[in-house]
Amino acid sequence: MKLIWASVRKASDLCSTTTFSLLNGLSQRGHEITFLSPKPFDENTPWNNIKLQQSTVKGFHASSLAASARDWFKALPVDDNQRIIIDWPLASKLGAHLNKFGHRVLLMDRSPPADPSIFGKLQWRHWKRAWSMVESGVFSDGFVVSEAHANFAGKYCRRRNCIHVLPAGVDTELFQPISKPTDLEAPSFVYHGRLDKHRGVLALPLLVQNLRSSGKEATLTLIGEGDAVRGLQNIADNNGWFSIIETLKKKELASQLANHDIGLLPMPDSTVWRLASPLKRSEYLSSGLLVYGIEHGGNQLSEQEEGWMKLVDRSIFHDACEPWIDSLANVDVAQLRNDARSYALKKLNWNITVDAMEQLLVKD
Repeated sequence: MKLIWASVRKASDLCSTTTFSLLNGLSQRGHEITFLSPKPFDENTPWNNIKLQQSTVKGFHASSLAASARDWFKALPVDDNQRIIIDWPLASKLGAHLNKFGHRVLLMDRSPPADPSIFGKLQWRHWKRAWSMVESGVFSDGFVVSEAHANFAGKYCRRRNCIHVLPAGVDTELFQPISKPTDLEAPSFVYHGRLDKHRGVLALPLLVQNLRSSGKEATLTLIGEGDAVRGLQNIADNNGWFSIIETLKKKELASQLANHDIGLLPMPDSTVWRLASPLKRSEYLSSGLLVYGIEHGGNQLSEQEEGWMKLVDRSIFHDACEPWIDSLANVDVAQLRNDARSYALKKLNWNITVDAMEQLLVKD
């Protein structure tokens, strides 16, 4: 099968891990792939990379990408053995155009608009329109990341059988645990991803500070970049137990995670995070970490194990952590970490996600 994917993702984006893993998995199965994006992956990928031109003016990023993609698609012949995937920000400018010429087009939605700015709010109109185009048949099908996400998209697309869940997986060979003891009196916490204020990351230093005030030698590592970094760095500069690391390459990230005890999921109970399937959660578990975070559908797993994953209401996020850690004193924590790793191997491997995607793409 030939697959063409027009994406807004840059290779340097944190979120590009999902895109890379899906492309790599499909390539390994012999599919011929062309990937269009503003900043492609390096030339050593097993698929063909096409660079799209993108405006530097905020508010025109998606429209300029769509215009560049339309120019490329002009020379593309219709092929029954070909599928085209379009990221939702490009849908309104590309979907109807490609469908009109007889191409089979599918929608990719890895997240509704997450930016709380005025630009993010304007994006909701394009997101809703994208799913209405699945409803009308312009797109034959659409991909989402969770059942909650599917139900939400179903408000704008009543063709529920055309909405398919592709949860975030994890490279279980790269993200592996190491043999290390867990000291519950000195737990090491880690978070990686965007360090943006609306992701709840500003609550994390206080979480660890409370534990330290109660006598535990807890430490905190944050990995990433974002609009909260300046405020967080001011705290880190005055506290040796707190460190911030810029975005890492995957191999370095895997090594960092494996050297910690507890991965954090601070994203609040808001629409965008309730619909999510956070990649970091899968990477924590594959690395054999315990997980602590906010209770809502996006952070939950379909078969949540209370021992290695603790989610609590946002109102008690800071207060509930110490009792949870203390409750582990009489538990085999090493076994819990093994159980977390086993869950990742069985339920979160990228092969499972690629299987689901491939089955839909190859069907008539």
